[in-house]
Amino acid sequence: MSALPTPNNSPAKIIITGGPNKGEYCIQHIYNHQIVLNNFEFDHGATGVVTVYVRPTNHVYSRALEVKDCEISLRKTGELLLKYEHEENDPSKLKLKNGKPVISSDKRVFEINKYSSSHNIDGFIHHLQNFPNETVILANQGDDKQCLSALINFKHGSKDNYAAYIAIFKLHKLPKNSLSMVIETAFLVSETDFRYENFIDSDNDKSKPLYVVLRNVLARRKPFEGKAKKNSKKSFKRAKKAKKLAKLEAETKKPS
Repeated sequence: MSALPTPNNSPAKIIITGGPNKGEYCIQHIYNHQIVLNNFEFDHGATGVVTVYVRPTNHVYSRALEVKDCEISLRKTGELLLKYEHEENDPSKLKLKNGKPVISSDKRVFEINKYSSSHNIDGFIHHLQNFPNETVILANQGDDKQCLSALINFKHGSKDNYAAYIAIFKLHKLPKNSLSMVIETAFLVSETDFRYENFIDSDNDKSKPLYVVLRNVLARRKPFEGKAKKNSKKSFKRAKKAKKLAKLEAETKKPS
């Protein structure tokens, strides 16, 4: 059996040595993106510069390994992709076990159509940079820490078949007024896709502009959790704790 390919979280290119997609595929276009917002107004009223470092995963140019796939063949051609795991709270750091990087169990397969559409990432980031107060951000279904947004005026892909380039990402607070945006996946969707329909629904009360989502995360809240909601949760927890203490105190005062 051939050896597993070496995990590589930031390869400069993907080299496919056999099959219909044989060739070299540069992926430098997905790296070194950042969003810089000047005069950003924080919760406490102060203003400053906020930097968002964008980190796409290999999901933007690959698909899941399926049961029907021949893993040995995919290893030989270079289409099987492995990566190391990162720390959840600081995606720039590798997760270690016994001092060694942990290889992710998430095996992926290079996918030519997703690779082609990944050239839209640059346009997506530019759109976020230029329209932070207008860009719609939704909570992805099933995960209130996962964000979803879209680029309607995409350049790479058929406008006859697709309506938007969807990106699903998580934001992580970093030191010094900075954040990490991990793009967990991104792909083109048609106008009948439920994610596109949710995105263009102007009455969707669960959406927020990027600016607000960033402010929430910088204040150590969830992306769609406002200050009032977090304060109400704290009040509820305090009241619950006080009630529990009062009950314990009453029980200790009972005559034996």
